[in-house]
Amino acid sequence: MIDEADRLYGLALEDFVSERDALAKALRADGRRAEADEVKALRKPPAVVWAVNQLMRTQRKPAHALVEAADRAKKNPGDRDALRAHHDALDHLTTAGAGLLSGKGRGLSEDALLRVRSALHAASLDGDAREDFVAGRLSAEPAPAGFAAITAMPPPKPRAKKKAAAPPPPPPPKPSKAQLKRVERAEARIEKLRAQLSEAEQELADARADLPDQG
Repeated sequence: MIDEADRLYGLALEDFVSERDALAKALRADGRRAEADEVKALRKPPAVVWAVNQLMRTQRKPAHALVEAADRAKKNPGDRDALRAHHDALDHLTTAGAGLLSGKGRGLSEDALLRVRSALHAASLDGDAREDFVAGRLSAEPAPAGFAAITAMPPPKPRAKKKAAAPPPPPPPKPSKAQLKRVERAEARIEKLRAQLSEAEQELADARADLPDQG
């Protein structure tokens, strides 16, 4: 496709035919008959395809992410990060597509947006249409993709499991009868020693009282 024709796919949908014919006429006037015939043969894209072209031309970052994720997923269908990135890019582009106006000046219908998403998905996986898709100059709606591994929405990332609370410490073991007896004997001995100490203190006090006065 000649460079002058590329701009046709970025025009408002209702301007495509008139601008195409004007370009073909200008090329013919310049003696470029073969190129004029090529341009004249260009078909006006359907509204869905026109919307895909506008998104690829204006939403460069998610468009690039879509293509890159598709390539990664095709090489490794088990790459869940690639599947998720592809799905997220489709979401972004489809949402942006809701702001586009059809050739009649109306917003795209819900059905049209679903077809836009399907076309974006299919074209991102179609190697034959890759150049025109990336350049935003598709002329026909691509066939639905058969790459099942990337068609489905990727499963949500597993939530991190909450750490289980630490179990309470086990209760202290109950003392044995022998241990209790030992404690009782020790307590009884202490009581006996206390009584003996009390008697000794009293005896000491009495002995001091019996001492003659040294004064």
